[in-house]
Amino acid sequence: MSSSFDQEILDSSQDHIRKVVNTVKGMVQTIDAWLQGNETLVKEKLDITRKYEQDADGVKDILLRKTAEAETVLHRQDLLRLILKVDEIADYAEGVAVRVSYIRYKPNDYITRQIMELGKAVLSCVTNVREAIFELAKRSKRVYNMCDEIDKGEQVVDDIFRSLEADLFKSFDMDVRIMMQIRSMTYHMEDMGDLAESVSDFIRIIAASR
Repeated sequence: MSSSFDQEILDSSQDHIRKVVNTVKGMVQTIDAWLQGNETLVKEKLDITRKYEQDADGVKDILLRKTAEAETVLHRQDLLRLILKVDEIADYAEGVAVRVSYIRYKPNDYITRQIMELGKAVLSCVTNVREAIFELAKRSKRVYNMCDEIDKGEQVVDDIFRSLEADLFKSFDMDVRIMMQIRSMTYHMEDMGDLAESVSDFIRIIAASR
């Protein structure tokens, strides 16, 4: 069973995850602008990404305060973990966008395609987190299917990153400092898939007792 306050927190969490997804979209757009070689657009998209992350932080702070202060929340610890882990995705997305803005190098077409493929896979994974939270708030059994989709998406992210990482290390024409910058940026993107998978576990725990 769950309290009405649990439901209120989950309803508010839908707004939070929307803003997190927007942050990830901003990250992907920043990456795309970098790969186009458009520094002006990179700055514009980075600013947008930062704004989305700040918006997500604002909702997170409200959710944490309400959850911590309430006396009737049955799943307090699980909800707190869910809120914090979801917000961590936005933090990572902003970090990736910032790292991208420091790279003054355009990779070859093959690496470029893989980076964009990785970005889209991460966005897909986080979008499934949004759908899972929506289903959780509705007490729908479909929440478990969406959690399975998150797990599958995380594996796709892993596979793309591993292939990309191997190709980066074989790029002998690339300055090692540039290679490490790109590797660091894409490694953080891979971490976002892991964060999404952790969120799916928290969602399953809450769903099982609702």
